[in-house]
Amino acid sequence: MTRLAQISLLRPAGAAHRLHALVLDRHDKPFVWGIRDCCLWAADAAHAVTGRDMASDLRGCYWSARQAARLVRDHGGMESMVTARMGEPIDVSEAIDGDVCLLRPEVHECIPGLGALGVLWRGSILAQGDKGLAVRRINNATTWWGANP
Repeated sequence: MTRLAQISLLRPAGAAHRLHALVLDRHDKPFVWGIRDCCLWAADAAHAVTGRDMASDLRGCYWSARQAARLVRDHGGMESMVTARMGEPIDVSEAIDGDVCLLRPEVHECIPGLGALGVLWRGSILAQGDKGLAVRRINNATTWWGANP
């Protein structure tokens, strides 16, 4: 059975609708550290499709780029932090809407030197930008994680 078939059976009913509603809500909302940044965008999207808040312990812990960088470094870096919360990375060929990725720093960087997270949505990556969600190509990601319930 493919990952898509497995996840479609495991994800809570309405997961696709919740993700769509989140994208519509966030598409034009500006970047705010600790509220609407790349890490919390990815966590909010994963929460929409899994029902699990993988960043509950991070919310309210930082309000600046410096604090966010310290938090990520304290968790071993962006890749280590996401892997601890979402499990081992998956192959891009298995990624489905709502899955999370680490973007190449030269393409989109939320925390200088640490990268940014994005979310797969209808064949593209959506990442939190200064004035709302920014669209990036799939090949701009280095690592993918499945948003598994």
